[in-house]
Amino acid sequence: MVDYPMAERFFQKARQLEPYRLEDMEIFSTTLWHLRKDTVLSTLAHELVEFERLSPQAWCAVGNCFSRQQEHDLALKCFQRAIQLDPKFTYAHTLSGHESMANGNFEKAQEHFRNALNTNKRHYNALYGLANYYMTCDKKDQAEIHYKLAMEINPNHAVLMCCLGKVYEKMGRNDDAHQLYVRACLVTPQTPLAIFKKAKSLYKDRYYESALIELRRLKEIVPEEPKIYFLMGKIYKAMGDKVKALQNFTTTFNLDPKMMHVVKTAIERLDNDNEISMTTSAMSDTNLEGESSSSAAAAAFVGDDEEHNQHHQQDQVVHGEEDQSSAYTYDAFVDE
Repeated sequence: MVDYPMAERFFQKARQLEPYRLEDMEIFSTTLWHLRKDTVLSTLAHELVEFERLSPQAWCAVGNCFSRQQEHDLALKCFQRAIQLDPKFTYAHTLSGHESMANGNFEKAQEHFRNALNTNKRHYNALYGLANYYMTCDKKDQAEIHYKLAMEINPNHAVLMCCLGKVYEKMGRNDDAHQLYVRACLVTPQTPLAIFKKAKSLYKDRYYESALIELRRLKEIVPEEPKIYFLMGKIYKAMGDKVKALQNFTTTFNLDPKMMHVVKTAIERLDNDNEISMTTSAMSDTNLEGESSSSAAAAAFVGDDEEHNQHHQQDQVVHGEEDQSSAYTYDAFVDE
């Protein structure tokens, strides 16, 4: 359900009742990955290794620790160690697939996902991973098939709905995509990704007021997510309200200075008159030392990360650990 805080709460309760439990601790470690609780994750991995060094669960937890530090090669070695200990440990195959995707080794990733399905054909996480692989290869038809297969197993998963919706958008099936986003919001009303996708869909269909209503609701959940303000700026621009558009573009930059090039281009496209064109220099006089999204907000927003992929493959804005300003282009960002 992408409710990581609640998942952590009950995993912790289970560990209090059974401190030496190994079963499902690999899932707990991924939960902590999404919540960005590095210290808790490191402690869990250390304890699991002390309990049973030869358990695949322990090595999955250790691998997740390295993954959080962007040490993808070391993480992959840990997941492979888990497979060595138990070749039928499905989750380790899937995590290896996502880690390979993060390394850009897409063919190897596909192999790992298929190995996971060979051990458990109902492992929807691996189907999700394969769908992402096909999207990377621009094989939209195959991506659609595999997202649907995953949804047959987990039909009420908001993230899967959003991913399939993205495929439909790329196919030009905007109405089908919108219906999925609406359904995702009904299934899990507090999933930020679903709300954002719905708002973006409304914006594309020029239902500007409805899109703003969704984004205002989203701001209450993740108030420091720059993508929200960027989209609001685009909506106000489309509505002809340049003042509010400029305010939201500036807020976007305050929250994530690495988006400077995107914001600058958006502002330049607002208008060519002096008042707007001088805003770039005016912005430098403002307090632009705002930090990027808080960890909790970012983790919640990139709920597009079901079980380990989005956090690897599409870290994009909120996950960037290094200066990626040169990677930002206006058109590419708008497409995302």
